[in-house]
Amino acid sequence: MSAIPSESFKALEKAEDALKSAEYDLIGGFTLAAANRAYYSCYYCMVALLYSKNVYAKTHQGLRTKFTELFIKNTSAFPMNISGTISMLFDYRQEADYDLDAEISIEEARLILSKATEFFQLARTFLQSS
Repeated sequence: MSAIPSESFKALEKAEDALKSAEYDLIGGFTLAAANRAYYSCYYCMVALLYSKNVYAKTHQGLRTKFTELFIKNTSAFPMNISGTISMLFDYRQEADYDLDAEISIEEARLILSKATEFFQLARTFLQSS
């Protein structure tokens, strides 16, 4: 098995930073910002995982598609429900960033952060064990 590229670990660090930022935003009551940062934590986790396979995506959709193909459908390295988590986080981020009337409750933001944390932990464990 080949070594995990350093880019994977750099992307995982960015994922962790985004997750911490989401936590601070939630504590401050900035639920829209928390949703954004939680999604980006997930995004950087997917980047890190794809880098570990020397795969690079140019778009968010391409990233999601490749991640699902390589880590859920073809290998079952991640549970199937992670695909739904990624979609949910993406949808909340879209709403938070582009809907001027968007409102995300504290409870929703806690759920978003919980799902992003779960994905981060799975990604980190996968990369550390590879």
